[in-house]
Amino acid sequence: MSVILGAPLAARGFETVALDNLGYGLTQVKPGTTPSYDDWVDLVVDFLVHEQCRDDRPIVLYGLSAGGMLTYHVAAKAPAALCAASSG
Repeated sequence: MSVILGAPLAARGFETVALDNLGYGLTQVKPGTTPSYDDWVDLVVDFLVHEQCRDDRPIVLYGLSAGGMLTYHVAAKAPAALCAASSG
């Protein structure tokens, strides 16, 4: 998560989560598999649905640059009333 927003929010007591998207960070994909952009969107939507079932607090999405575009597409695909989106 961006230190521009994520770290300051976490320091103020907000729960912040930074996902490693498919093929990046610590995620693992089946050898020979190339995740698509739609797979990325679906991963985040699935995560949000899971989180909303676990905890009904409001969810705010945030992304910079390509992450901002991903945030936009996730918010468009996510069930209505699930989250608010912000892209930078």
